[in-house]
Amino acid sequence: MASPTYCKLIDQLCALTMIPTPSAFYEQANLSVKEVDFSLKHTPSVGEGDVFIYASFGALPTANREAVLQRLLETNLYLLSGPFCPSLSYNRDSELVILIGHVPLENLTAEHLLGLMGGIADMALIWREGYFFDGASPNDAAKPPQRKPTPRSTGLNNALSI
Repeated sequence: MASPTYCKLIDQLCALTMIPTPSAFYEQANLSVKEVDFSLKHTPSVGEGDVFIYASFGALPTANREAVLQRLLETNLYLLSGPFCPSLSYNRDSELVILIGHVPLENLTAEHLLGLMGGIADMALIWREGYFFDGASPNDAAKPPQRKPTPRSTGLNNALSI
């Protein structure tokens, strides 16, 4: 059973998004933001507990799958540096890439949660467009990086420069 605080958050979220019957979302909320599917679930822990957020980024491509998976791992490195600390993963059952994260329920507002979901949805849409390759194709990931010739020196900075 979800906590009263979580139920109140879901009530407010449903009011904000004009979803009728919020009580249907108390155990698990499945909804879409910007055509990205989300699931929300309350998990008891310290204080009021946490809200776990699951977002579907979509299917892995069949072409250049290894390069895309490597980019997801690289992206995880940067995601794990903030308070939300989400991570990207692959769900073998659904065959989808998902983002999983959690936020403390304490002091979480429906507006903040919806804003967070909107930002995650934007990230999912960018991933669907080009798998985080920023204009480069996933084929480019398989190529060795182009290194600029540099004058030889004994400094550590040159040893680490790419």
